[in-house]
Amino acid sequence: TALAQLPFFGAAHAYTLATDGPADGYSKPYIVAVNLAAIAWVLIGLLCMASLLRTYSIAPVWITVTLLAFTFGTNLFYYAVIAPGMSHAYSFGLCSAFLLVGRRVLQRPVRKHILLLGLLLGIIVLIRPVNGIILFALPILADRELRWRPLISLVKVHIPAIVGASILCVSVVSLQLVYYQIATDSLFVYSYGEEGFRWTDPHMLDILFSYRKGLFVYTPLLLLSLVGWAFLRRFSLTAAWAWPAFFILLTYVLSSWWNWWYGGSFGARPYVEYLGLFMLLFALALDRLKRPWRNVLLTAALFAVVLCQVQTYQMRYYQIHW
Repeated sequence: TALAQLPFFGAAHAYTLATDGPADGYSKPYIVAVNLAAIAWVLIGLLCMASLLRTYSIAPVWITVTLLAFTFGTNLFYYAVIAPGMSHAYSFGLCSAFLLVGRRVLQRPVRKHILLLGLLLGIIVLIRPVNGIILFALPILADRELRWRPLISLVKVHIPAIVGASILCVSVVSLQLVYYQIATDSLFVYSYGEEGFRWTDPHMLDILFSYRKGLFVYTPLLLLSLVGWAFLRRFSLTAAWAWPAFFILLTYVLSSWWNWWYGGSFGARPYVEYLGLFMLLFALALDRLKRPWRNVLLTAALFAVVLCQVQTYQMRYYQIHW
């Protein structure tokens, strides 16, 4: 997270030094910089998603509606504006970029895109290690069926690029290990104490439907977006079945954390970085649905956006208990 905030922190630090302000990292210019950093990374994520959705031949108007709906109708808004110091806004930007580059690799693999994919994965893991699971989302972006023999042949052709991407990924992640070594004389530090994953006791239904941060309870727009799954099947059965498979895997992992409601937060915050996958379904639904059903979806989405903004306000002023 600090790496993603670094350019903005640097600008704030330079400004504070130039104006003889308190250059302590906590004065107002630094706070403003963190807010701007989160907004900038969300905008990067939205731009990447716009590019991704265009590859599905979705009409520009529905891409615009999708971006606006997910910006103001999900807890992405909360983590961009109210809690910008947390990692989710930055992870959303990077995961969206990963999906875009992954889509390009699957459509026409070239060396620079494979290397960029490795670099992005490294930064994603560096910011929030559990998000390395996004690697398993790649089949969702396929335009045709992924069969083992052609896939293995393709991998063999691009082995040098894949090795290079792996080195880039590991090199970026190792920045944390180097820092640990310098700061503590230990290559790895687990700062969570006794906290961890309880793999035999996942709370999958709770994390999705509970009043306590349930994903579909506090961001019903995501539930509406699932209508688009039927249209994903028209691109490939691989993509269609990869989406629910990945979502189940993701939900199992996230709900296995001991504190499955993730503390003082608004909604199911660990899903924020994966909003791009829901945006794909929502945009496909808007683009492919017949007019009467599209109007129903748009009306329901409008209510979801209003609900999200009201609850964001309530959360901001402590009217909803954390």
